[in-house]
Amino acid sequence: MVDVSAYERRPPAPSANPHQIGLFGAAFRATCPAQYGPLAAVVGLAVTRRSTVGRGSTVYRVATGGPSFGDIFASFGDSFDPFTSAPTPTPTPPQYVADSCLRSAAAALVADTRSIQRSLGEALNGSTIRTAPAGDRSIRASVAVASGRVAHLRAHLEELSAELAAQFDHHDWKLTTLTIVASDPSTSAPNTRPKKADLVAALAGAVAEHLKSYDVAGLCDRLGLPPHPDPDADPFRSKRVYVSIRLQPADVDLVVTAVRRFLEDFDDPDLAALLERYRPEGDRGTVKNLIFGSTRKPDLIITDALSNDLALVNVDEALLYDGGIPDEGLSWRALVTFVLPSEADTDLTAAGRRLHARLRQSLGSDAEHHLFHVYAQRYGTFGFNQPALVPQVWLHYDPKASWQRGGVPLLTRQRMDFLLLLPGRRRVVLEVDGKHHYADAEGRASPTRYAEMVRADRELRLAGYEVYRFGGAELVDREAASRVLEPFFALLVR
Repeated sequence: MVDVSAYERRPPAPSANPHQIGLFGAAFRATCPAQYGPLAAVVGLAVTRRSTVGRGSTVYRVATGGPSFGDIFASFGDSFDPFTSAPTPTPTPPQYVADSCLRSAAAALVADTRSIQRSLGEALNGSTIRTAPAGDRSIRASVAVASGRVAHLRAHLEELSAELAAQFDHHDWKLTTLTIVASDPSTSAPNTRPKKADLVAALAGAVAEHLKSYDVAGLCDRLGLPPHPDPDADPFRSKRVYVSIRLQPADVDLVVTAVRRFLEDFDDPDLAALLERYRPEGDRGTVKNLIFGSTRKPDLIITDALSNDLALVNVDEALLYDGGIPDEGLSWRALVTFVLPSEADTDLTAAGRRLHARLRQSLGSDAEHHLFHVYAQRYGTFGFNQPALVPQVWLHYDPKASWQRGGVPLLTRQRMDFLLLLPGRRRVVLEVDGKHHYADAEGRASPTRYAEMVRADRELRLAGYEVYRFGGAELVDREAASRVLEPFFALLVR
């Protein structure tokens, strides 16, 4: 008999698998049921005591010389059989194993030639992983990534799960469930305003998730995105990169508008939550009073200064709406019902026609009439739940005339031509520019007037409004106005 001269105690290697030890032992027993000792001179056999598993496992390496296998096995007691027994597994793999599996999965995906897999690997950059037990050597895993990447990874959870499961399988762990969560909850707080880069990344990811490659370019056009700098570029290589490049030259207002339009056609909770957090600087929140449709300057009184409650004295020359603006915005139905409640209860359509006629009296130029007419056709086509186009809305108000201020007005712009209050607290201003917007009294181009106009636009944008201008020459008649405005309203209000 070959002597076993020594055996040593050591911790198991990280990749050691007790089940494999039992299987090897079974094969060893089948081939050499009685002659354990001679084979010990050729191979080393690791045996793990059932009662001490984990980091404190006792592992014996058999060397040549010394006691026989029988002597070693006898020291474990009659209840232990190394050939059929397996130690109780730990509930979850060590954290370094989980981290290694995540890194390996990310590297394998990045190296993949397919664009989806490559984008998944890139999205895992900087991610972390946690595991929880799900049975005998089975686990659930949660991967935390930046919030802008959550939607993309969830959309391709099957591909990601397959790669990560393969990595865990190398360590003899079975992945049963994978969850993707945001790693930056602090940045998703309601009072944190996302930046343009956040909106671009989220919209690009949402487009990649919801659309096929051959539909992406057309959608970008419908969203009003700038063209791709490369006329030959297409989204088949990477939908996410294609959309991101088209969004780069856009200002934040255009990006926000594109996100809103996208959400009108697609259900994406993560993108909607990000948009909900976007609130332009200076947004004043709830609309309290809406003074509109004035044929003369409103004569206002304050009935409660603490609550900012107003009342109109010249009720035949202006209208006041103070019924509150719901989350879905101000609809034509709501406006008609508020202004003409009795008539609306009897005949809503007739009441709508009467209010429409009253509001037309407040319009000035033919171009304004054409715009108002084209939009009003939407009430007949799509119903009274369409957003109300409110004309001649007073944004600022000075109770005194400019001559009473010594000829120097305190407020250069008091009224807006048209206002739409859309879902999501959107405030959209439509302006029709006649010659007086950019020329002096003699009809000569006036840089000063133009500068005043664009400065007022900047102030409106910083206050949370979207501003769209139309030149009077675009709306010379109803036919021309229809060609310009119908596609515009189709994209703006859907």
